[in-house]
Amino acid sequence: MKKFILTVVYTLLVCSLGYSQTGQGYINYKSYKINGGNGSCGPQHPSTTAAFDTMFDYTNNSCTELTHEGIDTALNGLTWTWSTMLPRHANSWYGWDIDGYFVAEESGAYIFQITSDDRSDFWFDTDGDGDMDDTYAGFGNGSRSRSFNLTAGQVYPFRVRYEQGAGGANLYLKWKRPSDSALTFHSDEIYSYHPDDAPHSLDITYEVSDNLDATKFSTTIYYECTDNAGGICPTVNTLGSDGTISFDETAISTDQVSNGTYKATNTDGGVEFVVLYDWDSTNQRHRLLLDKRLFNSFGYSGFASGAPDTLFQSITNFELYDVYDGELTWLSSGNGAGYWAQYYIYTNLTSSISTSTSSNRFRDASGYYGVQVGALNFAAGNAFAQHTINLSVDGTYYDEQYENAITIQDLSLAFSELTTAGSGGPGGGAGGEVFSTGIEYILGDVNEDSVFDFKDTALILQHIYGETDPFADKTFVDVAKVFSSGYDSWSTTNWSSGIPSTTSDYYTPNTTTVAQTKTYQVAFLGDVNFSHSHEPSNLIPQVNNLNSIKTSSTNGDLETSIALKIIREEDNLTMVINIPANSLNISGTQFKINFDETRLEYIDAEYSNEAINSYDTKRTDYINIGSFSSDGSININSGIEYKLNFKLNASLKSTLGLLGIKFYELVTKEGSKVKTIRFGQQGVTFSTDLIEDHNLIVLDEDSGSVIAKELFIPVLGINTKNIYTKALPKKKLKLILSNSLGEQTTNIIIE
Repeated sequence: MKKFILTVVYTLLVCSLGYSQTGQGYINYKSYKINGGNGSCGPQHPSTTAAFDTMFDYTNNSCTELTHEGIDTALNGLTWTWSTMLPRHANSWYGWDIDGYFVAEESGAYIFQITSDDRSDFWFDTDGDGDMDDTYAGFGNGSRSRSFNLTAGQVYPFRVRYEQGAGGANLYLKWKRPSDSALTFHSDEIYSYHPDDAPHSLDITYEVSDNLDATKFSTTIYYECTDNAGGICPTVNTLGSDGTISFDETAISTDQVSNGTYKATNTDGGVEFVVLYDWDSTNQRHRLLLDKRLFNSFGYSGFASGAPDTLFQSITNFELYDVYDGELTWLSSGNGAGYWAQYYIYTNLTSSISTSTSSNRFRDASGYYGVQVGALNFAAGNAFAQHTINLSVDGTYYDEQYENAITIQDLSLAFSELTTAGSGGPGGGAGGEVFSTGIEYILGDVNEDSVFDFKDTALILQHIYGETDPFADKTFVDVAKVFSSGYDSWSTTNWSSGIPSTTSDYYTPNTTTVAQTKTYQVAFLGDVNFSHSHEPSNLIPQVNNLNSIKTSSTNGDLETSIALKIIREEDNLTMVINIPANSLNISGTQFKINFDETRLEYIDAEYSNEAINSYDTKRTDYINIGSFSSDGSININSGIEYKLNFKLNASLKSTLGLLGIKFYELVTKEGSKVKTIRFGQQGVTFSTDLIEDHNLIVLDEDSGSVIAKELFIPVLGINTKNIYTKALPKKKLKLILSNSLGEQTTNIIIE
């Protein structure tokens, strides 16, 4: 298994408002509703560190609620006006907990001054040990100062806590560098994270077959934006040879965008525009009705009964006086309730109504409350921009690979699954005894009608046998299945549910997890032997039940090598492939023979064994030839010889480079590959008018080294030279024939 690992590194903004950066000039914050949001709890103004601790302990203090959390500019956090301050619950009874890192620009005495209305405290790593210390800057309104000796380049954690009750409000943190003449605010000395810490990251792993080259794949990550006319901002990177890829903050957007939802907040009023039904203890919910006239601010006037349901569904949060501030679940409009939009609230509000400062607005009508409100104010919900991650591949490389992804072994396995006995039968599902995973059924269902049957094997047959390939016009997007989950346990009974239909996936930055990961498995339609697909871990190799290890060759060697030769007679050329007698029960063979169509015309094929069905199909630049018994009842234990006949289109002195083997495969009736196919000799036929030294060289193209070399003098006219392959390394090699006039080359395959 090869893993393509895409390491996507970017700087992540974790906030509830829209800022596109983090790091230098930014702080981290938490925003709280304190004192019950109305000053009803105490202490209202903390005067000690312990009192601050209690007020900001939202886990244990019922009077405190965490309302916002994220990253914002240092200016907005520490020296602000009303229009630029951090997010807050309301204009009164809120608090902030702000932290970050201070990186001293200079060495020497720094003077810090904190000013606030109402209360604040200030923590700083005063001694540079990495731990924040209480600076004892005091509490209360007004300015307090402290001095620390700092070292240039040293990183100092700091923290500011702020409490606002009612009335005026301000918070300022300023300081004076050793070289400064006055207190000021230097944003460049503040960071939201330690400068030595790595930014947030997203690691993506694509699990594919070992047979695929990572450098041929690329990934695009893009998001909707307004920076260009196309409406998207994409970044495309190619996978390296090790399968890794990196995206930085220029490719990842951390801007906030509207998510199409709204939070509704009521104003005080005297009309019962809201109906809240009593708590349903069985279903653990209230039913809430909102008069549609409250939605007029969306652009609908009067009794807005004709507004679309999508409008009302966009209200996902509701703040009702001090009784409720949380999520709404859409139910319906109408439904016997007249001109009402209906929702569920899954929080019991009964006790909150009786203790509310606005309880006089709730009329208990025995079964429901009629609630007096004024208008609704709507605030758009924001979220991080959704990104699309798309896997693609070089088109030429895809054509080459997918052409050999569906082969005679895949056909044999598919037929065996449909024709052997099993609990599900040939209609699919639990089928026969060959497929052990749901992924095999998915890949076998090449027409994607959610049924694996003989319609699918007919298409595979046409791919191998037919003059037209039913998959020829399929692109990578059409045949690739990129799984994000469940691959190793996909069901064999409901395998057709939830199959991915695209090579894309979606990603939204996470506000809590620094290092995020995604793993995908890549497979291809028709590739039931997983030669070009990731093999699932739940594949069960049961040779006795016909389920062999699909990607391995299991059935031993041919007793005698396959003979391959080329015979020239005047303008006729014949390629002979001879599979010797054996005892391996081979029921399927496939050879793809490259030929030079500019110099050769394909005539026909001949088969020495007529008992088994054989085929030959001419494609653009190769011949597909072989044999296949669909039920495995006929084998070629007695051997078989294939002859491919061609006519030369021009007078040629050599046949070198005219023909070559592009692909081959031999399988048993169980669908297992024959383990080793060795070509005992490959015949090279050429014609020459020169009685002089000729060199025949076998070259390893990868290393550039010469594997074998023979110097000989040919005879005039037609010559045949046999290349004995048993002593050659198992790989694709280059064969070179040279004389004083130049050289001719072709490729040979050694297995």
